[in-house]
Amino acid sequence: MSSSLSLFFRAVLAVLLMIAFYALAIGLVAALLYIPYAEWKHLGRIHRRTGVACIVGAGVIIYALFPRRDRFVAPGPLLTAKEHPELFDVIARVAADMGQRMPAEVYLVSDLTAGVAQRGGIMGLGSRRVMFIGLALLRVLNVSEFRSVLAHEFGHFHGGDIMLGPWVYKTRAAVERMLSTLEDNLPEKKNRVYTMLVLLQKPFRFYAWGFLRITRAIARREVLAADRLSAEVAGADMRVDSLRLTYCCDLVFDEYWSNEATPPVSIGYRPPLAEGFRRFMAAPAVARRAARLLKMEMDEPSADPPHTHPPLRRRIAAVEQVPEKAIPLDERPAIALLNDVDEMEVRLIGHLLADEEAARELTPVSWDEVGEKAWIPIWGERVEPYRDALAGATPATILELFRDLDAFATRLRQCDRQHLPDEVRLDQAVSLLGTAVSLALREKGCRVSMLPGEDVVFERDGESIKPFALLDQLADNALTGDTWRQQCRAFGIADVPLGAVSAVRREIVFP
Repeated sequence: MSSSLSLFFRAVLAVLLMIAFYALAIGLVAALLYIPYAEWKHLGRIHRRTGVACIVGAGVIIYALFPRRDRFVAPGPLLTAKEHPELFDVIARVAADMGQRMPAEVYLVSDLTAGVAQRGGIMGLGSRRVMFIGLALLRVLNVSEFRSVLAHEFGHFHGGDIMLGPWVYKTRAAVERMLSTLEDNLPEKKNRVYTMLVLLQKPFRFYAWGFLRITRAIARREVLAADRLSAEVAGADMRVDSLRLTYCCDLVFDEYWSNEATPPVSIGYRPPLAEGFRRFMAAPAVARRAARLLKMEMDEPSADPPHTHPPLRRRIAAVEQVPEKAIPLDERPAIALLNDVDEMEVRLIGHLLADEEAARELTPVSWDEVGEKAWIPIWGERVEPYRDALAGATPATILELFRDLDAFATRLRQCDRQHLPDEVRLDQAVSLLGTAVSLALREKGCRVSMLPGEDVVFERDGESIKPFALLDQLADNALTGDTWRQQCRAFGIADVPLGAVSAVRREIVFP
């Protein structure tokens, strides 16, 4: 009964918020048009500039009021029960436990997420259910943890959040469209039309502020309710574990995707994406950083995060209040529910590139081979524009460059003509030197290992060196120049001209 009342009041509030927005907009249009009318009726004249400003302002609001057609764009390849029966069996079991219908469509996406939405229809009416499942999510969770995530998403259907979502979304989109239209139509010259459009933004900005505060507060309560439902169906312990794990992984996923997964694809190689993320999360440095950030969030959560999800500590506290019950544990990796992971990764990359044929032409490569096959040519491309800045420098003389990094950064600026912030330019200088030293090591016959989340390591005859890590220590004065030069001599690179190092060159296939 209480759940029905909650849904009813949220539905009423969603409708009232939309009515309030349109009432505000129509009221402003009426007021703007009334000004020249009243001036004509009572004074027998219309002030030309004021009249034009009022009519233009009313016209802009009317134009912004008309809704735009929302076209659903598939976020990834479509998953089917025929191709992935085990996955759909788990989804169906959770849906049955939640008393919910199966989603009409399930899509695979690249990131660490799971979500539900309504596709098609008008304001959620006549629409069908759509679910999104992240490839990375499947790789880091076991099946029991994955069930708790699915239960949370079905909890949004159970609470009516997804049906109400289109009303909130449409209103938010209308407010954003109104503000954008008023901004885009500002004349270059500051005249009365300019002043009128600036003034008209103020009530809509005030409305947007209040609208976001109200809807965010509602959304956070909806998230907590979905968490509790998930704990009741899939187990409180599993929900806590999945919340902690997905929070940690989400903190570093963009780093993995940008720095580890994307570069090899950009020059024509395809490493196993899901397996790469598992290895990335298992890397000691990444695991320590994620654990530290998790502890910070649990100890001192943000008081009022600017998004629709409550702080993690509050979500876990709400779940821990749900009585635990005995539920069979399935510790298989959730990725096992997906048939032919390699094929699905090809389709996913094809979707991201908007060209599945191009994705199929990528050369499969293991993570043990990525350093040799992908990163050496990538480093060669990165060094190429800065050969003049590196002229005369050798690994043994790098310490002199570190003593005056500002001067070296200026030389880099002369090569690329980019006006980067000083701190960014200095980081670039250190990174470029590490890249050039790495190419020098490769020229001397060292073999590179670059596993996800790990330091770059060069090996030869049982000896190893980590050039980027050592140069970071050298820049921070944590390593002496003598130690660095000794390492350079040991690997035979002390006198290699960094401005002349080379790499196997390949045409960059994807930008």
